[in-house]
Amino acid sequence: MLACPHCGHEEARAVAVSVDGARAAQQHQAILDDTFQRFSCAACGREFRADGPLIYLDFDAKLWIGVFPAPWEAAWWEHEAAPQGAFDRYMIENCPPLVREWAPGFAVRAVFGLPRLREKLVAHAAGIDDRVLEAYKLDLLRGMGPYELSPRARPTLRAATAQDAVFLVPRPEPGEPGKLAQVRVARAELDRIAAAQDGAWAQTIAALAEGPYVDLGRLFAPRPSGSEATP
Repeated sequence: MLACPHCGHEEARAVAVSVDGARAAQQHQAILDDTFQRFSCAACGREFRADGPLIYLDFDAKLWIGVFPAPWEAAWWEHEAAPQGAFDRYMIENCPPLVREWAPGFAVRAVFGLPRLREKLVAHAAGIDDRVLEAYKLDLLRGMGPYELSPRARPTLRAATAQDAVFLVPRPEPGEPGKLAQVRVARAELDRIAAAQDGAWAQTIAALAEGPYVDLGRLFAPRPSGSEATP
């Protein structure tokens, strides 16, 4: 049963618990089109998305991504270890030797909300290291003037080619709290961060990549002292 986030009405809906991106082309495209698991409430008619929990895996691309409901990001440290735990159980500990041989090289990630999953897929398809991507977002925000230190202020990668990348950036303007700016940047800007990841950007990238939750939210909403991740 799913509950409408707008009115609370509950109804039965079929949702995924896992998606094999290399085999489920229709679901993969629906994620990129922003139509995956999008429903209209039978009571109030408003649209909503069921965004997890689910596992997105792609053996060809070597991606293992745990997707959690967006509101859970407020306590990301309680959930980020779960995808790594599942990967270890099914790809290393409790599996045939052949499957274990496939495990090296996988990127294990935790994301909150389907838009963040989409962003990871867009970045991977374009050959962009997501650790570099998140570091560049911080540089992008700094270059656009005053910005808010919260997850809701993060830029989102929407498209990328070999030449450029397109971001949607929230702009905190009076009277327009939901305003988004579309910013196109040269791929050379991301390459600049990548080239400096062992130098000037090393500390920032290391902080962003301390666990499967590779996201600016890790810096904007840091783990409280004494909190522990859920295995």
